[in-house]
Amino acid sequence: MKFVFHPRTINSRGPGIWNNQILDFAGYEMEDRTALGDPANVDLTNAIVDLGLAPPQPRGRWDLLPLVTMAEGDKPAMMEIPAPLSNSVDTSDPQFPSVAS
Repeated sequence: MKFVFHPRTINSRGPGIWNNQILDFAGYEMEDRTALGDPANVDLTNAIVDLGLAPPQPRGRWDLLPLVTMAEGDKPAMMEIPAPLSNSVDTSDPQFPSVAS
């Protein structure tokens, strides 16, 4: 997946990508104010849900967010990352079994 945009200049805004990374994981704020998933993405996840994303049920720690892009003056557009492009590696650590995927 490639993105080609004209560089932004001091007096222009240009297109934007909401996600910090192409493959970003959701962060859900829990009732006790902790986060399920990526705590750095709680605000992004809420904004994408407001756009119409229906989070999976049950919600998980590794829910992949769609990519959100927008051109200057346009509404944001969501694009699900196709499964063949979102390969993940299942890892575990015997010292930290509670953080295994």
